[in-house]
Amino acid sequence: MRLARMSMAAVLLGSAAVLVVAAPAQASCPQGIASFEPQVNGTFAGTGINIRTGPGPDCTSRGQGQPGQTATFRCWETGHDGARWTYLHNRATGVSGWSRSDLLSGGGSRVACGI
Repeated sequence: MRLARMSMAAVLLGSAAVLVVAAPAQASCPQGIASFEPQVNGTFAGTGINIRTGPGPDCTSRGQGQPGQTATFRCWETGHDGARWTYLHNRATGVSGWSRSDLLSGGGSRVACGI
């Protein structure tokens, strides 16, 4: 019985360590931003372009954009990886989030978010 309690404590401590490590990456991934003007419509310049919760590849993917789908580009921000990211709304799927600007028509948004 005592061995079982010690094993359970070790498992719980191990789980807690994983949660602590995972939290910082998501902490810098905002869930949304305010609307910006002017908004510009564009398209995805490739297949399976990730739409993420924040401006960086370490943020969770919320969905993907496909060629021919129209998106409303709101603003851009320099991401965690040093690349330029556009906050957008995929009009075909209803998903909003961040995609790398170089994977969008015209290089994405021309308006800085300032966040």
